[in-house]
Amino acid sequence: MILFHFSGTPGTGKTFLCELVSKILQKHPNYKTLDTDDWLYEWHTSVMQKAKSGREARDLYEKFMNSKIATFESSPVKWILCGVLNYEFTVRGRLLRMPELSWPSNAKLVFIKIDTDKLYKQRAIRALRNICEHREDIEKDLESGAEVLIDWELSETKDYVRKAYQFDLEYHLQRGYALKTQAQAISIVKKLVKK
Repeated sequence: MILFHFSGTPGTGKTFLCELVSKILQKHPNYKTLDTDDWLYEWHTSVMQKAKSGREARDLYEKFMNSKIATFESSPVKWILCGVLNYEFTVRGRLLRMPELSWPSNAKLVFIKIDTDKLYKQRAIRALRNICEHREDIEKDLESGAEVLIDWELSETKDYVRKAYQFDLEYHLQRGYALKTQAQAISIVKKLVKK
């Protein structure tokens, strides 16, 4: 069954949260955690290519993610899922209706609250780290005359990050997500396993 889905705007520390939750649950075999980036990776590498249009991609995404949710809900293990799954699809630059995910009624849905100035800094730091990790590859590409794609997060403005956060926040609140800080989310998990 699915106990929790912790979501949040990119840069809010969901991967770090997932790692912390995994450590908390190490001594509790009936509980497991999953970073839903695994689902997104599977979507990108094996499902998305089947779509012939933006609308079809949106429908395939909705069907794929809801099948994943249903599979985990029917599991005897108690799952805590971490990761953002609201996904934008566009046709000719216009945003399509967002995919609707069918979470079980007993699952607790949490959106990670964060100050947008802190979020901006975290996204910029992550972008720089990604570039540093691939510096040698970038230098080789530049030397060979290839075009280099610099991490998109470095081009973000504070205003863009604020608007993106507000969009994600409204999306989640409209779908019944509670607003919690990362520390509050960790506290929730600790109380859960103490029962």
